[in-house]
Amino acid sequence: MASKICGERSGLAEEGIDYARRSLGNECVQLDGAARLVLGIALTESSRASATETERVARLSEGMQALESADITDPRVLHRLALENAGERKWEQGKLLRLKAKFRVAKGEVKDAIQKLEFCKEDAKGI
Repeated sequence: MASKICGERSGLAEEGIDYARRSLGNECVQLDGAARLVLGIALTESSRASATETERVARLSEGMQALESADITDPRVLHRLALENAGERKWEQGKLLRLKAKFRVAKGEVKDAIQKLEFCKEDAKGI
């Protein structure tokens, strides 16, 4: 809980990172996934306030790795990944559609997800 509160406030991000790192590797899968989500949020938030470009890129990269290793079926993880990816680079249509498909699967909308992925494949053939 403390890592989540700290991780969402850039001034307290360092404390959030410390709390989240202590929770990693927990035997409880849900707690470990939550720790990875919070660590990813804290690191990406702190990257925005980094003094150097090298530090910013390193924190952002570590934060993205933490988010990608969290429970990818959790809509909060997908949402945060989408926000970070959209903020850092311009989206290619295929990447966006694949992310939408994963989000649909997480919500239990498998049929719609399959349609999104099929459109992705058709779009890639046309390139």
